[in-house]
Amino acid sequence: MLWILLAWGIMGMLVLAVFGHFYLGSKHLAPEEEGLQPIYSEQCGAMFDDFLLVTFPFVRFSVYKTFLVVACGSKKYVLPFADIQEVSAKWYLLWKGIYIKHSRHDIPPIAIGSLYRSTLLSVLRNQGVAIRYA
Repeated sequence: MLWILLAWGIMGMLVLAVFGHFYLGSKHLAPEEEGLQPIYSEQCGAMFDDFLLVTFPFVRFSVYKTFLVVACGSKKYVLPFADIQEVSAKWYLLWKGIYIKHSRHDIPPIAIGSLYRSTLLSVLRNQGVAIRYA
């Protein structure tokens, strides 16, 4: 009986450690964000490389005057608006996401699963980003 309780305790600590890494890690700012106030920011879900699905609330999506940031765990993707080719709203498997098409080879393809999709699209449109509705 003691071994079962010990095993459950270890599993609980592992779950908390993984949760802490992804959730709290996404809250840390990238160097480009230091001292700036975001125009829009939310915790959301995302799909990276059309393969890795990270659910809500483990991804932070922030929009600034000249760039946006997608943060997940220790990864911080800073994407200047000049590198964004198009943002489109379309269905992915079972959820409607926002796909960010960009020209950067060091950043994977990103699809955002936002709870406030229309607000996010409006903020990006106001920053001069091309929006396409699929």
